Amino acid sequence: MARELSCGVIVRRRSGELLMCRSTGRDYWDIPKGVLDQGETPIEAALRELGEEAGIALAADAVRDLGVHRYLPRKDLHLFLVDPPQPELSTDGCQCTTYFVDHRGRTVPEVDAYRWVARDEAPRVTGKNLARVLMSLEW
Repeated sequence: MARELSCGVIVRRRSGELLMCRSTGRDYWDIPKGVLDQGETPIEAALRELGEEAGIALAADAVRDLGVHRYLPRKDLHLFLVDPPQPELSTDGCQCTTYFVDHRGRTVPEVDAYRWVARDEAPRVTGKNLARVLMSLEW
């Protein structure tokens, strides 16, 4: 059985902090990421997800490919890094443009909050699988 591929962009500030977003209804923080749409390349998917989940538009040449990493039992994670974007980003400008219907029948944004997180703080605020991947990266 083929493994599913999720693609995301790690946005890092000069101070080394990572942009994290909170999935609506969840207690943990994540990076902007998601699965490939039909016909997309990993870079296209990662940049689309960054735009949809955080309202950040970047050109493909603004990111560095960090490769594919084991993520979940049936899913890999292809990561890209922007380090640091110019001009420096603020979470004030972040905005999610994708929505879903929650268990109460309300239409809510996929992401409801943003924050900057120090890399060594990531394991305390993210899921264990993303924390494992982030801590294994050399950058």
